[in-house]
Amino acid sequence: MAGIAEIVDVRKLQMLQFIRRRLSGGIALVLTAPGGALSQVPIGPPSPENPYALTADVVARIDWHNGPGAWGPQVPLDIASPPTTTRSVTVSSLADLQAALGGPDSDCSYMNTGSDAASGVQITLDRSVADPASMVCVFGDNIDLIVPPGVVGPGIEFKDNPSNFRVRGPVPGSCSGGLVGQIRGGADDVIVDSVDVNGNSMFNGSTEGHSSFRPGGTRWVVNCVASLSEAYGWLGGASHVLIKDSNFICGVLTEAQLSPLLGHSSPGEWCIRNSLGPFVTVNSAFQNDKYVTVRTHSTSTAGELAAFIDSWFLPVGEGRAHWAWPDAATGELGPGQSTIIDGGGIWAYSACGGWPEIMAVDGPGNRDRAVDHLRISNVDFRSAGSPVYDQAFLDRIAADMASRGGVADVDSANGNRFSNWASYSAPWAVNGAGDPTTLPLPTGLSISYGDGDCVGFPDA
Repeated sequence: MAGIAEIVDVRKLQMLQFIRRRLSGGIALVLTAPGGALSQVPIGPPSPENPYALTADVVARIDWHNGPGAWGPQVPLDIASPPTTTRSVTVSSLADLQAALGGPDSDCSYMNTGSDAASGVQITLDRSVADPASMVCVFGDNIDLIVPPGVVGPGIEFKDNPSNFRVRGPVPGSCSGGLVGQIRGGADDVIVDSVDVNGNSMFNGSTEGHSSFRPGGTRWVVNCVASLSEAYGWLGGASHVLIKDSNFICGVLTEAQLSPLLGHSSPGEWCIRNSLGPFVTVNSAFQNDKYVTVRTHSTSTAGELAAFIDSWFLPVGEGRAHWAWPDAATGELGPGQSTIIDGGGIWAYSACGGWPEIMAVDGPGNRDRAVDHLRISNVDFRSAGSPVYDQAFLDRIAADMASRGGVADVDSANGNRFSNWASYSAPWAVNGAGDPTTLPLPTGLSISYGDGDCVGFPDA
């Protein structure tokens, strides 16, 4: 009977009912999912009333969002909803900010049970906090925190799994805000919009510190954000993630500098490492110099789908771009269902024997596929030093996946382009988030790429 139920669910997914409703600033596409649940993805163009909208062109390129296929049944992307507020306050200090959020302790040691958690409030922080490494805790729902330009806010930690939280600049979707530290913890419907993030926090000097995002929960949006981090840019397990119009530079200290800070002899410097899906980036760029730039890895759960639309990977030390849902241990988890890289670019460099990498097969000896479906289309590949991204490299991926029962759509008709990366350049101007190197590092150190022979791309 379970097999019959699965067939019925697939047929329901195939019989989508598309209902278009007029919204301010665009159209909302509402998809009927199994059981009658609705998944709403705002369709653009983005506007002040609807800043997190995706254009119809972008939505059409997320294959698994639109229907079933080699990845299995359709899995619509679910985008975070902004908070609903009924009152507003302005605060000028860390203590007043924490009081407005509910709970008296700025070090987050006060474990609020919800009895005095604020909810339904818009809070404007009108001046910088005295200690940029401080943090506030969020316990309540429907909080809209505004950090104006020039204001340095604290880090933010979620407690008790709150929902509908947004930190933003004065005008949503306008890249208009100030700077905040690390954002961490489990919460649903989280929006980080039009502020910069540098990972500063009370966890500096530990394995929990020196990273911009350590997220959990479901429905996270990062929009119009510049992020600079000494270690990871994003380390966590959030589902239904959208990173849009944002730029990340990650792992900007050498291993010798970072190891004593994290207490780890070989600290990770992935730009993105997330263990759940769906995970989508649009018109965004990610640069690092150690390990792969973006790693989605399997935990053998449903919804392990990723799409990178008009996004750039810049591995400037080891030249390794992406892991597409491998579990990186035994090869016995997963596989993930789908990874799509459509548009944008992979610009790679290594002076220390690095290699081209988009890992779509798994485990020691590459004994199994890591992902059921892989599509790479319209990507601008640029190679310098030892890693060479070319059609022969993509053909090897396709052969490896086919021999393990996967589907790879990466052939020469897909519009991918290959060239030499003659001199360093970065695509920070593709969106309004700007160049993350202009942000301050929490330690006060300077950006320093490379380790040993892995010197990093000159002038990166």
